[in-house]
Amino acid sequence: MKKKTYDLNRQVRKPIVHSAGGHNCGSTCGNIDVVGEGKEKYPLPSAEDLINNVVKRAEGQIGKKPRKTRSRRGKTAKEGDTGSKAITFESLTGNNPLGGIVRIIPRLPDETDDELGRTLVEGADGLQQLMTGRKFDGLLDSRFGEMVGSVTWAKKHMAAKYQPAVGSLAMHINQLQTRYKEVLPEVVKQLAAKNPGVPLPALLEHAVKFLDQELMQILFILKVYTDSFGQYRDGVYAEILDAVAFFYEQAFLLFQTLNPADASQEDKKGQLEPQLDTHSFQVGDVFIARVTSMSLATIPGSKGPVGAHALQIPFDMLDILALMFPLFAHEFRHNVFHDVKGLEDELVAAVKDAVVKAHKDGSLKLKSEETKLGNAKVKTIDLLVRMIVDSIGEIDADISGGVLLSGPAYLYNMIMSFPAMLIRDTGVKDAKKLLRTSSFYTLEEQEDGSTAMRFEPHPPDYIRSYIVAAALDEIGFGNEAKECRTLTDFAVGKPLPDAITWTDAEEKVKMTISIPVEDIKAAAPVVAKALIRTKLKSLGDRSTGDMLNWTARREEKVQKLVKQLVAGKSEIPEDVGTVYATYIGSAATLAYWQLVNEGGDPVETAKKVNKLGMCMVGRLRKQVQSQ
Repeated sequence: MKKKTYDLNRQVRKPIVHSAGGHNCGSTCGNIDVVGEGKEKYPLPSAEDLINNVVKRAEGQIGKKPRKTRSRRGKTAKEGDTGSKAITFESLTGNNPLGGIVRIIPRLPDETDDELGRTLVEGADGLQQLMTGRKFDGLLDSRFGEMVGSVTWAKKHMAAKYQPAVGSLAMHINQLQTRYKEVLPEVVKQLAAKNPGVPLPALLEHAVKFLDQELMQILFILKVYTDSFGQYRDGVYAEILDAVAFFYEQAFLLFQTLNPADASQEDKKGQLEPQLDTHSFQVGDVFIARVTSMSLATIPGSKGPVGAHALQIPFDMLDILALMFPLFAHEFRHNVFHDVKGLEDELVAAVKDAVVKAHKDGSLKLKSEETKLGNAKVKTIDLLVRMIVDSIGEIDADISGGVLLSGPAYLYNMIMSFPAMLIRDTGVKDAKKLLRTSSFYTLEEQEDGSTAMRFEPHPPDYIRSYIVAAALDEIGFGNEAKECRTLTDFAVGKPLPDAITWTDAEEKVKMTISIPVEDIKAAAPVVAKALIRTKLKSLGDRSTGDMLNWTARREEKVQKLVKQLVAGKSEIPEDVGTVYATYIGSAATLAYWQLVNEGGDPVETAKKVNKLGMCMVGRLRKQVQSQ
């Protein structure tokens, strides 16, 4: 039997929708695989290709069993029955491809001298052509009307920095409507020919459904943004959307402007020059949000066609929004990771080089030098590097977004949020294991006969927490790092896992990939140090730790805010110095942890702390706006 070879250096396509939890909403929510290259204009398929693809997609999908309905005379008739005369697609549309009305006005004989009669016929014919020319407008309005309304409002009311995104949305929606109108008549015509006897309204319904399926990627992306602007317009979630936008603006300010190497600078922000020139960003400080049934996730603006970062706020987090801000910091980092020109590539290279070097010099020792993949063998170091590289977006978001923007609070937030978000078949108290130790991989056959492999972007919870602990160690919070490991081991339950496993996401092959836990734990400090300390050209020859870090000064400020929240107060103490919304999120998490530890009812405590935290964010927002 020929041995199968696996190419660990070639990747399959990565999704652009990132989530903080353990699954990728881009590939699981609605079965949509959202992949982007950051193009300003989405490359729509040609009209011909779209028609062919839709008709092919519809094959065998349109039911032919007629429904019974009552005729005018009361007898039972098949829908669409016209007696002895059949109605075809052509008879319904006439010569106008956008028609749908039978021509009922007879032409007068050519020899007529009746001027009035000629005017009647010509006038009616002109009106008919204009009417039938808009035959599908109602259908298009029902498909795109709400989207157009949101964009129209956004043009008039959203701030100037959002207008490029609004203009992009308007262009893409207009492009889609034009293409729908162009291909719909021909799609219906071909469906009618292939499905005789099916009523025209049913054919139209199927045509739109299959068009939507063919264009679901761009439709999904556009709807995310138009829904966001629609929620801003409607005002139902105004307080939430404003608070989230403010949080993101504050996080961006911390990343772009302040140098944590000198803690005193934090309280002198008015005297500071930006650390990173705005030309380094592809999108920059343009963040919008929407409340949605999706999981917590973000769409980096630089990876899609619209040009704005879009945060997805789950409905199930609305009662605990302030407590979830550390996870929002994780999502924020996803945007930066893709947005700063060259940052992603440099970080991938830095981490890969660091792990390989540590293995080569003996500081990273592995349990075995080779690992079996099905009937093939690969170098364990190559497999470990592949897993880390495929997961780097999530690892970096945990470290550079979670830990460096929220400090030790991130470990408590993560260790509580993961079970809360992912355990659904029982209560958390009844679950035997609170963190996952397994995940999935995907395979893609290559032209040379090898198989490219990609690990699911989210590392399993257990090792993810250990990587966070390594980051806390790296920035000087050793006690908190130790507590993170203790809580992680408790959450995963006994016995502790020996290995982390991955299985095929599509269940096409039965091969299980297994990497020893100790190998991943040993690599965690190497990965954390590389992400935090490596000097990068994309950051002006600075490291992420130079740009953004959690200092003892920041933790001191957070602890003062914690005391306020525990005491039931939302005022920001005057002696605390400069405060950012990220600090309030950290304080809310720590206050909740402390109060629950002291015996407070978890549900009521969470609601109380959230209310105080949101009020504190509102106070800070007013202070910033008044400056």
